[in-house]
Amino acid sequence: MSEAYSVWAIFAQAAAIGVGAALSPGPFQSLVIAQALLGGWRRAAPVTFAPLLADIPVAVAMVFVMRQVPPAFLRSIQLAGAALLAYLAWDLWRQLRSAAEAAATEADQNAPPAWRSLLQGMLMLFLSPGTYLFWGLVLGPLLLRGLAHSSIHGVAMLAGFYIFSIGGLLGIAFVLGKLGQFNPKMRRVLQTASLVLMLGMAFWLLYDGMRV
Repeated sequence: MSEAYSVWAIFAQAAAIGVGAALSPGPFQSLVIAQALLGGWRRAAPVTFAPLLADIPVAVAMVFVMRQVPPAFLRSIQLAGAALLAYLAWDLWRQLRSAAEAAATEADQNAPPAWRSLLQGMLMLFLSPGTYLFWGLVLGPLLLRGLAHSSIHGVAMLAGFYIFSIGGLLGIAFVLGKLGQFNPKMRRVLQTASLVLMLGMAFWLLYDGMRV
């Protein structure tokens, strides 16, 4: 196998994983969808870039450190993640009520700044055990395999994953944002569904983390 082919091969493999991650239902995808339905894809866009920042410490920890960490550490992260999801669900529900009671222009003026949405996304990923497991079982080994060949292989792996995972989330936010804009009733249904999913994930993480 030539080096050029192997670089493109690891890029394509990481891209396929990125598309799957973007399309997989979960609390982070629910946050992106909820922000898109509240204020369009531009409001959701900052959230989609949260993995670029949140994954840095997680990747370093999982690839080089986490093999030595006891299982209780992941359980404590899981419980903190459940609390964060419950808070974010309440905060989004409050924003929905505020937007419903205000005019559209007022809702835009009262929308939280982009950095706050980005921070919420980063905290959600940082406190989600799925992020650690995903890096420990899928992305971490793939990155190490690429770096074993060359640094270019490692960069190609990271580029393939983030370009397609973030691009996929932006596509979802754009489509659902437009759908909600032209169909208010559908927007309310999707908003409620995203909040229910977020609360459901919070209760599941709480239950699973408290099991002996």
